[in-house]
Amino acid sequence: MRIWPVLLLVLATACDARPAKVRPAAKAGTWYPADAKVLRKQIEGYFAKAPKLELGGPLVALVSPHAGYQFSGECAGAGYALLRGRTVRRVIVLAPSHYVAFRGGSIPDVEFYETPLGKIPLDRRACEAIRKSPLIGTVPQAHAREHSLELQLPFLQVALKEFTLIPIVLGQLNEENYSALAAVLREYLDASTVVVASSDFTHYGRMFGYTPFVKNIRDNIEKVDQGAIEHIRKLDGPAFRRYVARTGATICGRVPIGVMLEMLSPDCRGLLARYYLSGDREKDYRQSVSYASIVFAVGPGEISPAGRKTLLDIARRTLRATLGNKPLPKLDVRDQELLVQRGAFVTYKNQGRLRGCLGNFVSREPLWKLVQKLAVSSAREDHRFANHPITAKEEPEIDIQISILSPMRRIKDPLRFIVGIHGLYIRKGRARGTYLPQVATEQKWDKKTFITHLCQHKIGIRPDAWKDKDTEVYIYSAQVFGDGK
Repeated sequence: MRIWPVLLLVLATACDARPAKVRPAAKAGTWYPADAKVLRKQIEGYFAKAPKLELGGPLVALVSPHAGYQFSGECAGAGYALLRGRTVRRVIVLAPSHYVAFRGGSIPDVEFYETPLGKIPLDRRACEAIRKSPLIGTVPQAHAREHSLELQLPFLQVALKEFTLIPIVLGQLNEENYSALAAVLREYLDASTVVVASSDFTHYGRMFGYTPFVKNIRDNIEKVDQGAIEHIRKLDGPAFRRYVARTGATICGRVPIGVMLEMLSPDCRGLLARYYLSGDREKDYRQSVSYASIVFAVGPGEISPAGRKTLLDIARRTLRATLGNKPLPKLDVRDQELLVQRGAFVTYKNQGRLRGCLGNFVSREPLWKLVQKLAVSSAREDHRFANHPITAKEEPEIDIQISILSPMRRIKDPLRFIVGIHGLYIRKGRARGTYLPQVATEQKWDKKTFITHLCQHKIGIRPDAWKDKDTEVYIYSAQVFGDGK
């Protein structure tokens, strides 16, 4: 008799279970291979052909084409190859609507997007929060056949390990909608999130209704494209939209690109990874579509592994000499990358506990010499540890972390920064202070916690003082490395 309630509970649970909502692959087998092994091999081949680019910092966004892979795959691969090795936990894909006209954006009511390479889970919490914006809803028919979003996904699946997805198909937007929507989405842009704007460039030919020139067709198409790309690289969304309106450039993803540009911080650097025309294959440009892969990175420019090792060695030897009350080591550094004038911080920790951290945002002396000076001052002059400074006995347990800084840039919108990538420097009257980018990551803070904590606990002003008109907010990025003790 006692078994029956248990059986009823099991049966009830089984009846309540429902299949997950999945947006199935719509273009597999036509626009790209349906066989998983063939698809993965094809994408790996595109990655192998990708040019080597020095980004000087983490890739945070890219513009990528969405034609059939036989046409645009090599171009898309040039951008996505740069994501390999990155720790990315979430991807926001902004894609244009080709089949349905509507205003605003749409996130589908599904739990997964599926490709031949498997299912990609949506970031359900973020999607539900974004849908609260009056600019975002759910238009099921906008996703059913749409290829512009789907064709980005296999590249992401090969380039990354596991990630969640925020898929947004965009319809028409008014001029004021771009910054409003970008402000909503910017809340989800952090050090482990990447934004993709899906777009092809100029569609030339009678079938596209775009034939503004009939001579020197290829050169003129590229001229139109490069004009648009230049505005995109400079993060100038309004200028990009004016350019498209003036030239009539048939850039199908102009709305996703416009939103993405408003999302990014002003210190992002845009680089053209690959560009070509579909007509290049047969040298026939009567009907041609252009493809461009544009990547955006944030960072001060990378110090090489050898340079990082040298700087850490300088800091360690200097710390050891300082704590032992011995003369500083005499150094003869000739590496060009260590002779530049850059800002830096030197941080000391013992088993995760801060034991000293000082730095300069600008320097009039070589980088290596600044690091040596900071190695001394962080050990002896950080007032927070005046009563219990680092000791010689403690030195072997000290983890040294060096942050090489980019120049600071003031931002008009205090929240237009990327958590975990940007450090903040805030000045209000005589009160001022900074948090390095890694502080937010280490403390697991979101954007508003980061900036309010800096105001209240580091600078000693009101937690919401960053909202005041007379408060100056600056951003900077850093290349951070340590010896891992």
